[in-house]
Amino acid sequence: MEERTADEIAAIFSAAGDSVTVIGIAQTSDETDDEYKDRIKRNVEHLEIIKAYKKLDETTSIWGSESFTEILEQQILEIQETSEANQPSDTEASTPQEATAPSE
Repeated sequence: MEERTADEIAAIFSAAGDSVTVIGIAQTSDETDDEYKDRIKRNVEHLEIIKAYKKLDETTSIWGSESFTEILEQQILEIQETSEANQPSDTEASTPQEATAPSE
C-alpha cells in the first residue's frame, strides 16, 4: 500500500466538507426526530473516521501540521454566515406581500 496522494487527501477533505454541510442543514419537515439525529450521528462519525486517518507509519496524521478541527470549524462558520445571509432581513420579513387573485 502507498501513501495517499495530495489528490486523494483533497478528495477526503472534500468529503469531510460535505459532512459538515449536511450537519449544518436543519431538520426537514418530512424528517422524523430519529431520522434527523441519525443523519447527524452518521456524519459526525464520518468526520471522526476521517480525522483519524494516518500515514503508513500509523502514527502521523495525513493532515500534516494543519488543525483538522480548526479547518472544519471555519467551514461551519462559513455555512452559518451563508445561512444568515439568506435569511430575510427584518424589513423584508415584515413587508406584506401583495395578494393575487386566484386564477380561474
